[in-house]
Amino acid sequence: MGSVYLARGPELDREVAIKILRFHNKVRNPDDAAELITETMLACTNGRERVEEPTAFRRYLFGIAMNKLREHHRIMAWAIAMSVRSVH
Repeated sequence: MGSVYLARGPELDREVAIKILRFHNKVRNPDDAAELITETMLACTNGRERVEEPTAFRRYLFGIAMNKLREHHRIMAWAIAMSVRSVH
């Protein structure tokens, strides 16, 4: 179903358990899923000052995760298109 990650750092001011769902189902390579999770966590801590309400954090995290996944799919589609072009 998903993985639970515990994040803690001085920039968070608290421990946060974050459940990332479906990354492993959305990409083919497990290493890509792990990298997406890492990128999501980094972006989350880097933009933490944008979240004013604690209840908005879940939406904020989901938005970052979706943007990272979309970016991954764009890069993969571009790579496939370039490999097809190089063959022809």
